[in-house]
Amino acid sequence: IGLEAATVPAGSVDDAPRTVARATVAGTAIAGIATVLACTTVLGLLPADVLARSSAPMADAAAALWGPAAGVLLAVVMAVSCVGALNGWTLLSAQLPMAAARDGVLPRAFARENGRGAPVFGVIVSCLLATVLVICNYNRSLVDLFKFSVLLSTAATLLPYLAGAAAWLWRGNGGASRLAAAGALAFSLYALGGIGAEALLWGAGLIVAGLPIYFWLRR
Repeated sequence: IGLEAATVPAGSVDDAPRTVARATVAGTAIAGIATVLACTTVLGLLPADVLARSSAPMADAAAALWGPAAGVLLAVVMAVSCVGALNGWTLLSAQLPMAAARDGVLPRAFARENGRGAPVFGVIVSCLLATVLVICNYNRSLVDLFKFSVLLSTAATLLPYLAGAAAWLWRGNGGASRLAAAGALAFSLYALGGIGAEALLWGAGLIVAGLPIYFWLRR
């Protein structure tokens, strides 16, 4: 997931048709190449039994290659990277409810913007909900909490993917379009099957929790 991220703030992007397309294709290609190279390097540096027990394989690989200080330095750099990514995701998380509010499926408060064009109400609510989710899982270790958050995010993203692919298959025109839709639907089902029952149930629960608001606004 994340491929769709560049399309979400399209309404606030200069020259969106060109910028979003380039960001999606180039960003996915760069991230894919970097991930494959990094994972291949770690697999080559660390034995399988060490990897199985490691909670920070990248830092462990750096420590094995250049010493303990390198592992700590890499961990710091990765933390900075995570904070930067979190900053972007926090802003992004408010764009979706803002679009939904403009379409009339969430309260209008989510569509309000401050003087700089930021949907402040959506940012605050999204952060509060994420905080509550973390507190509800306080008894997990940080690694387990991270895994749970990733799987839950994947489930919450894949369910709309699944619905979109099914609608595309149902309404697709032409053999090539239906074939692509069938492939997307099969991938979504395969990915959902791999995330585990707990994350899938949580993801379904989050979607169901929004239905009363949806039907109230429709009414």
